[in-house]
Amino acid sequence: AGRALASALGSGEPLLVPCGASSLWVWVTCDGELDSEALEQAAGNPALLGAEIAVGVGEPGAGLEGFRESHDEARQALRVARLGQRRRRRPVRYACVAVAALLSADAGRAHRFVERELGALASPDDTTARLRATLRIYLEEGSNQARTARRLGLHYNTVAYRIRRAEELLGRPISVRRFELEAALALAHTLGDAAAGDERGPGPLSGTRRTPS
Repeated sequence: AGRALASALGSGEPLLVPCGASSLWVWVTCDGELDSEALEQAAGNPALLGAEIAVGVGEPGAGLEGFRESHDEARQALRVARLGQRRRRRPVRYACVAVAALLSADAGRAHRFVERELGALASPDDTTARLRATLRIYLEEGSNQARTARRLGLHYNTVAYRIRRAEELLGRPISVRRFELEAALALAHTLGDAAAGDERGPGPLSGTRRTPS
């Protein structure tokens, strides 16, 4: 699977380092940015990745320091994926979960932070989850209801209702403690209801540029 992913990313022979009985660390070469589309296509091919293989992906780096940083990022990406109980076959890039990785270094405190900041809006039911998702996109779109509606494929009035309802559950206007609110929404979106994670298990895939010797 490690070699197949490396090939899909256009890399030559990868560096494979077994770690324990069920983990493999992989370093691949790449020129410039990591090809996210190729990575997703490879992950969607059941012949490459089985259902029991989890993949964390670090960002490309240069030299020995980049080699180390990419590996650490891959491990952090995999940790976040496990916290959120994501579908295991889908690779998780560190760049996509960097904020959650930083905020969830202490998973227990991260969970308490989400509950404290969101209050009733942290409820795990589907209806409340939709309110959180709408509010998160609304804030990403600069509090523009029209753009939020287009992005989510919803009617303008539906977005307006969901924002009002989200504020009711928060017990405060969304303009109050907005930074903390956005951080809590990002954590809730990435980590789900997880309060703690298991640092052990399948290893990550790191991307780094090798330098000539």
